[in-house]
Amino acid sequence: MAAAHEGGPRGGGARGRLLQAGMLVCWSSMSAMVGCPLAMTDGAAVVLRDVDPAVARRLWGRDPDRFFTAGQWMTERPGGSDVSNGETWAEPAGDGSNGEWLLTGFKWFSSATDADVALALARTAGTGGRQSLFLVDVARAKREGTVRVERLKRKHGTTPLPTAELRLERAVGRLVGEEGRGVKGISPVLNVTRLHTALHAVSCLTRAAQVVMAYSRVRRVRGRLLLELPLHRHAVAGIQLARLGLTHLALLVAELQGKTEAGTATAAEGHLGRALTPLTKAYVSTRGYAATRDCCEALGGLGCIETEDAGLNVSRVLRDALVATIWEGTSNVLAMDFWRVVNGGGGSSGGPVRAAFKEVLGIEIDVGGEHSNSSSAARPVGGADVSDAADGAVAALPEVAAAPDVADDLQPRMDLDVKAREYNLKWRKFLHELPAYSAEAAGVVAGTRGIVMTTSRRWLPLVIMSVRNLRELGCELPVELVYSSDEIPAEEIEVVVREVGVRPIDIAPYVRRQRWTKSHVRFGVAKPHSILASTFEEALFLDPDVYALRDPTFLFQSAAYRRHGALFWPDFVRRGSGNGMWGVMGLDGERTDKEMEFESGQIVVDKRRAWRGLKLTQHMAEEAGFYFNFFLGDKETFFWSFRASKTSFLLNPHYLHAVGTVVDEEHPTGPVELEAATAVDASVDAAYRGAHIPGDARGRRIPATAGFCGLSMLQH
Repeated sequence: MAAAHEGGPRGGGARGRLLQAGMLVCWSSMSAMVGCPLAMTDGAAVVLRDVDPAVARRLWGRDPDRFFTAGQWMTERPGGSDVSNGETWAEPAGDGSNGEWLLTGFKWFSSATDADVALALARTAGTGGRQSLFLVDVARAKREGTVRVERLKRKHGTTPLPTAELRLERAVGRLVGEEGRGVKGISPVLNVTRLHTALHAVSCLTRAAQVVMAYSRVRRVRGRLLLELPLHRHAVAGIQLARLGLTHLALLVAELQGKTEAGTATAAEGHLGRALTPLTKAYVSTRGYAATRDCCEALGGLGCIETEDAGLNVSRVLRDALVATIWEGTSNVLAMDFWRVVNGGGGSSGGPVRAAFKEVLGIEIDVGGEHSNSSSAARPVGGADVSDAADGAVAALPEVAAAPDVADDLQPRMDLDVKAREYNLKWRKFLHELPAYSAEAAGVVAGTRGIVMTTSRRWLPLVIMSVRNLRELGCELPVELVYSSDEIPAEEIEVVVREVGVRPIDIAPYVRRQRWTKSHVRFGVAKPHSILASTFEEALFLDPDVYALRDPTFLFQSAAYRRHGALFWPDFVRRGSGNGMWGVMGLDGERTDKEMEFESGQIVVDKRRAWRGLKLTQHMAEEAGFYFNFFLGDKETFFWSFRASKTSFLLNPHYLHAVGTVVDEEHPTGPVELEAATAVDASVDAAYRGAHIPGDARGRRIPATAGFCGLSMLQH
């Protein structure tokens, strides 16, 4: 609660919501008793922040003695999902001068009966029977006997959480907002609880997928691990792909909700958040439940066994995931809500919503009639129903932009064991036929050294910034900039050449010959060729977003480089021993979980000595349609190629560090202030320091070059 609401008068903003969302994904599947009440408490805090700040602060406070939980009492027997159709009435207490109202009626579904306060809808006579919103002091109502539990529900899922039918008999409540506008007043609660429900579905799928992965790595069938069996691996790949897409869609909505609450959302983001919230809840909960069911099947008989260990009880997780498809609106209810928003319901024009989808996600949507045969929801151009709109939203997310292409290659139609043998023979044949190195054949000038960068159009400002910084540090190495003229106009390259004196190298003809998708290109598939296309025999490759803190020329004189001829730096994650690439590259006997993956933002390489490794890396990149099934991006192609070709290299043994968090990001590609997280040990051998060097970064102003993790990273 505090993560989403602390940090300012309007809450924690996008970062607060994202932090909360991440914790919910980790925790929600194991906390049915607490998760639902906290979702309603979260929604109530948003509603009450302005109208009753004293109560609101207790809803997100960290003091357990003062912390409040809140319920929502909306669902009634006549209305169900139509919350405007209720039988609970409210009348002023006494002459109404004390602001209290007396609520009498029946609430059919309450999952927070023991909450401290509750938001309740009730009709009022002064508005012609329209619904008004009230804040009920539940503790007082219990003392006075004005709220009574009629019975507890027997539910299919989230059974630890008691859900009750409540009878209200002149329970005291205070009016929240304007009389007669209760449905509108409580709608922020629905937006928040729908987000929580989607995150709960993601959490259930994540938990089930973790159990499946752990089981697949130890369970043997006919002498082979489950994860080594093609059909099982295909099933697991589909589960993980669903988890990835659903997670990022839910996180996108969390970010938009945080921005909207904090008042920092653009108009397009506001429209998009309003439309995506019901769509995401419906899509994530239904698709998440289906994928969780697949997890049960992947476990065989164990998938339907009630185990005593709650963390391994996937059968229980499946029941809880099913609840998510119903709570806070079924798919049809949410589809209608989405249709109304996109079609301009509620007095607003639907045009801005459609424009927001186009601006933020790059997809176009159309709308059918409310009772059209195809669907009662928005339809993407060329699509059929509401799920297509969500599919488009997932596919448009930068984090999962590669998903459609990867998914095509992970379908059961492809026997990966057969493919693995085929590609194992293919890369061996490639190396066998590879001519020996010569400077002339390699297109390099013998004995030369320099810096190589490759860029897309959007990174051109970073190229200028990075090269200027290198020159200010006293670096005199020439710089070659590899690009594709099919993407970047000549006049824009000329600006870079004029500003910082780089030597441009156009690889457009090479790129055209490849069968790369946009996602392959986005994940750096052209990087190996860029290094080989440079005219330097010894090259320091730098991503444009690498910002040196010291002249990196010394790397070419380091003992490590002189010994190995190639230097690499580590990424955050370890390379799993279960990755099929160990088999593809003939390295089954070297499987290990102890090695870090490569981070290819900076590489020092002598082409003469690393010729076989570099050329095999280029070969693997050209076959990305197969190899990117096992990893995503150019980074690991260097590892597998160098290891399989027995090319000498050194991986920096020191971990990547976070310099600190960005505290001022007003200009995304300009300087930002960093708040140092740690002073890294400055005694690290200079041979391992790379383009970045360790030290206390406090007070430095460096460029905001990547926003994927919110931190600036320091390589030793």
